[in-house]
Amino acid sequence: MIAKRFLCNDARWREIFESNRDVLQNPDQLRVGQRLQVVVPL
Repeated sequence: MIAKRFLCNDARWREIFESNRDVLQNPDQLRVGQRLQVVVPL
C-alpha cells in the first residue's frame, strides 16, 4: 500500500524495502509509528 500511494505502483515495494534495510529486516513486519524513507520521483 505504501508503494501504491507514494510511487503509484504497488509492484515497486522492493525499492522502499531496499532503501530501508537498516530499519527493516522483513518487509511484512512494519511497526506502528515506524518511519521509512521513500524517494518520490518528481
